[in-house]
Amino acid sequence: MRVCARAAGAAVCVLLATLPRLSHAVPTRDLSVRLLLSVSGYSPERPFQRPTAIALDTRERVLYVADPGEHRIVAFSLQGVPTFVIEAGPDFRPVALAAGGDGRLLVADESPGSVKVFDRSRTIVSELDLAAFQVADPVKVSHIALDKDGKLYVVDQGNCQVLVFDREQHLALRFGARGDGPGLFKAPQGVAVDHFGRIYVSDSLAAPVQVFDGAGKYLHQFGARGSDADGFLLPTAICADRFDQIWLVDTHRHRITIYDRFGFPVRRFGEFGQTSGRLFYPIDIALDNLGRIYLLELQARRLQVFTFDNPLRKLEP
Repeated sequence: MRVCARAAGAAVCVLLATLPRLSHAVPTRDLSVRLLLSVSGYSPERPFQRPTAIALDTRERVLYVADPGEHRIVAFSLQGVPTFVIEAGPDFRPVALAAGGDGRLLVADESPGSVKVFDRSRTIVSELDLAAFQVADPVKVSHIALDKDGKLYVVDQGNCQVLVFDREQHLALRFGARGDGPGLFKAPQGVAVDHFGRIYVSDSLAAPVQVFDGAGKYLHQFGARGSDADGFLLPTAICADRFDQIWLVDTHRHRITIYDRFGFPVRRFGEFGQTSGRLFYPIDIALDNLGRIYLLELQARRLQVFTFDNPLRKLEP
C-alpha cells in the first residue's frame, strides 16, 4: 500500500508493504496464566521416568502422556486422574503422540521406527513402517501431528525431513533436507498445521520456525536464535490454536512465546523453577478451546495445566 503526503511542496510517498515489521521495537507482553493442576506420575508412589510427549483428545476428554522410560503411555482425565495405561511390549518406546479425535491414538515408536495406530479399545489396528522412507540415516521421529483432514505429519530428525501421509497411510508429500537456509533443517523438532493448511516446523539448531504451504513450498520463517531477551536457545514443541496463533516452546529458556500467523510475537510466559507454576525444561505443549494449556516438562518429569483469561479472543500485542 502506498501512502502519500505533502512536505515542503513535494510529495512524500512511503511504500508500507516494504517496511519491516518492528517485532523487537516493542517488548513482547507477558500472558497472565494460572496453574490449575500438576501431575508427576502414575500415582504418588510411581513417578514418570522420562516423559517426552503429550496428546489431547478433546472429544474423548482424554490426555495422553508418553513415557518411553516406562515403555508405556498413561491416559488421564482432564482433571488429572489416571484412567488407563497403554502398553505394547518391553521394547515399546513411545516418543511422539497424536490424537485423532475419534478415539484413535497415533504413536511414534522409537525402537522399530514406526507409527502405531491404537483404537478405543487400546488395540493396534495398523502400523506404518518408516524404514522405507529413510534417506541416509534411519528415521528418527521427533514429533507427529494430525491436521483437520486426518493427514499425518511426521518430523524425521534423522534425515531432516517432514513426511506427510494420507488417511490410508500412503506417502502424500515429503520435503526438507539437511542444510542451513530456507527450506532446510538442522534439527527439526515440532510440526503444526493451521486451518489454511500452512505447515510450521520448529528447529532447535536453525531458524526457530519455518513456514511451508500445503505442498511443502517454503514461505517464510520467524523467530531468532540468540541469548538476548527475544532470542531462542532451544526451540522444540510447537502448536497452533483456534486463531492460528503459533505457540512455540523454548526448552532452555523455560518459556513459551505466542506468535500471530505472520510471525509477529504477541505474548509469552514462563518462569524458570521447579516449584508449582514455574517451568523446568518444558518439552511438549497442547491446547484446548477453553483456555487450558497443557505443558510437559522433561527434567521436572511433570505435567502442568494452566489457564488464561479470554481464550475466545485472539491475543493482541
